[in-house]
Amino acid sequence: MVLHGWIDAFTPLDGLSQRARKHKYTVLLAALVNLPVRMRHYHDFLLLLLLYNNRYLKKHGGLVRALTGVGEDGTTYGDKVNLAIELELNDDDEPAMIELPNDADPAGDPVTRRLRLFLLVMSYDWLGSGEFGPWAESVSARHPCPKCSWAVKCPCAYLAESDERLADVVHLPYCKGKARRTHDEAMHVMHEMRLLAKTPRSKTKLAERMTQEGLFSLHSASDRLMRDVVKDATVDTMHWGACGASRYLFSWLTDVLIPDQFSWDVLNEAKNLHRFSHGARVPDLERSKGDKRGSTSTHLSSGEMLAFTLASPQVMHELVDNVRDEPPWQCWLAHVSHVRFVHRTAYDLARDVPECNRLQTEFLLAFGKVEQWEDYGKPKFHLGEHFGEVLGELGPFRHFNCLWGEAYIQVMKAMFRMTNWKTAPYDVAVHWATKSVMHYRNPQRGAWYDDSVTPSTEFY
Repeated sequence: MVLHGWIDAFTPLDGLSQRARKHKYTVLLAALVNLPVRMRHYHDFLLLLLLYNNRYLKKHGGLVRALTGVGEDGTTYGDKVNLAIELELNDDDEPAMIELPNDADPAGDPVTRRLRLFLLVMSYDWLGSGEFGPWAESVSARHPCPKCSWAVKCPCAYLAESDERLADVVHLPYCKGKARRTHDEAMHVMHEMRLLAKTPRSKTKLAERMTQEGLFSLHSASDRLMRDVVKDATVDTMHWGACGASRYLFSWLTDVLIPDQFSWDVLNEAKNLHRFSHGARVPDLERSKGDKRGSTSTHLSSGEMLAFTLASPQVMHELVDNVRDEPPWQCWLAHVSHVRFVHRTAYDLARDVPECNRLQTEFLLAFGKVEQWEDYGKPKFHLGEHFGEVLGELGPFRHFNCLWGEAYIQVMKAMFRMTNWKTAPYDVAVHWATKSVMHYRNPQRGAWYDDSVTPSTEFY
């Protein structure tokens, strides 16, 4: 069984509620890569591996202990129930054998199978990558990117490599440009930090080293779960676009165009006349709230924002006649082209990997020409720098983005509302496990699942 993991935190209550912090949970899901793409991320086929209250787990070793049996301080616990132990069954001399009920012949002997588990890739948002791996847990850190030493505060942060202004930039002392770093290199640095932590009177040196490297944990789940699996951490296109850059850019764009070119009522009227794709729904648009306009974003869900972003050139075509060649609109079109590209279903690696880099460069150059946004910029804009690399490693972005996991959270919230909130994680987990068993144990089939696919034909 080849697993595609996804992890994120959520609250089933209103985020502004007084009880929201008390009822904050983290869920770990797995999709079976063995299934065809059309079924792989469908809710009924997802496996719920872990569900816990954040406050409780923080007192008992954190996520690294739950997944690997090793605490945040390096203590190894005796409990044998964790994902790392399950994956290590592959390495034993004696293979793990399991007995499955024989649905084809209930009176016959059980069917014996050898179980081998492989964790192919983990998907998460930027903060989730800091919790699961050794990367900075906050995007305000000096070097928050898991793939390079990009400095978020340096003046060169949002300049394309072909931008002429790059030659005149005065870099910050800790800026390393975009020097490549890999998961293996990060693990090596982490091991060095562990040795440094054992040295007497090394607390200050350790803190300086963490700040310099952008690594703020001495033990991480990825240290034991991601070995020999992928070359590096993934980049999620959903949090880059629909939950990130698209929201910010459209908010800034409307600040420029409204009310000089048109009004919100006129924009909503044009939006309502457009025929969106089947199942897509976009509510009425309004001005984003907040006085710091460089930090405001459009109040739409990821699905709504994605649907409107892709349709915006047609929706707003007649509204931007007077500013069609102006930098703000050209920057928005460059971003829309990038969003369309990452949501394709098939790619040619020889042609499309360089195309990823070209689209990112085109966007950064267009963004740099907008005078109104001179002091604006968001760390998520940087993620597009690594799309070409990720495409070459894992194939189409749709196969490993976070849309399926974020959609499942809505199902989780509905199940939480059926509980008494006292043993909510346990009740929800048992309910979903029971449902999964009943779904896979279908007596009308000769086995739990008797179809087969070749993953390489679907990833490339």
